[in-house]
Amino acid sequence: MGLRDQVGQWDGYRAHIHREPNGVRVLTKNGHDWTHKFTMIAEAALALTKTTYIMDGEIVMLDEQGAPTSRSDFNLLVSSLGGRAGNRVAANAIFMAFDLFYQNGRDLRRMEYSSRRHILEQALKRSTGAIRLSEEFDADPNILFRHACELELEGIIAKRTDAPHMPGRTGMAQVQAVRYLPDRRIRTLELAWPAGKRSRSAGDQR
Repeated sequence: MGLRDQVGQWDGYRAHIHREPNGVRVLTKNGHDWTHKFTMIAEAALALTKTTYIMDGEIVMLDEQGAPTSRSDFNLLVSSLGGRAGNRVAANAIFMAFDLFYQNGRDLRRMEYSSRRHILEQALKRSTGAIRLSEEFDADPNILFRHACELELEGIIAKRTDAPHMPGRTGMAQVQAVRYLPDRRIRTLELAWPAGKRSRSAGDQR
């Protein structure tokens, strides 16, 4: 069983980009159509390819550093929309892509994650601007965790490279999540297993 670590558990809105024959929709995880709020992401999705696809990712706003290693700023994202119920256009929002469910009419969800990731990387090879590939690192999770804390990132997600996509809470069966509070007083390691049982071990407490 292989684990692949994604540094930067993005703090934003989980969303899917639906590239359809006649256009693009940006949908939240609850199915709300927010295309009108994220027009730059929609335009980037249209320009990416004419091939239909459904891409999974997180809509974020980066802090002042603006680099791929920057922290995502949820408050800034909400503010740019005019509040949680706002309808402003978030012109500087970025879609951080980390999975691909469909491509050109083909359902990819039963493929192992490493294969889906390869297809996603190829699809986003020339993508810049409003759609970006969320970085992955094949490294010691303890080292990654330490760096995540130093950068005050939201956390680390580790996925089994041989696992198919599992939606909803059962999807956590293939995910190891490391999270900590913003003030870094408590750090935890959270694990979820295929049987649906979850275990949590406390880390450093400050």
